[in-house]
Amino acid sequence: MCSPFLRFICERHQFARKDFLVLSEENERKYKLRVELGEILRRNREAAGLTQLQLSRAIGLPGSRIVTHYERAKSPIPPRKWRPIAKALGMKPFPWVMKCAAAYCPDIYVQLFLNTDPSEASRLLNGLHASND
Repeated sequence: MCSPFLRFICERHQFARKDFLVLSEENERKYKLRVELGEILRRNREAAGLTQLQLSRAIGLPGSRIVTHYERAKSPIPPRKWRPIAKALGMKPFPWVMKCAAAYCPDIYVQLFLNTDPSEASRLLNGLHASND
């Protein structure tokens, strides 16, 4: 497993090759989930007919670079952007938020939702979102 510093240096200098970095099985799984999220984000953005800049502005970001990083799994999508992204792209929030939680907060995801009925989990998330408004 490589250190966060080594990963930063490799990514910063475009050396993030799988044969260069030794990833643990858990980190590899997390990375694959994040790549999948980026692909889902890109497909839904394109299906909605939005450019990266248009999506950025719709979710309150000043430029398109960060959306590019989200789509390429180079930057994590912050939890406060999960629902705005779903809304901007016309996606159902629950499945998107669940995928984001599984990718970025796997320990919390497992504790909250592993044995939870999907309708109960949806009610829980909606209640949490309403309390943050």
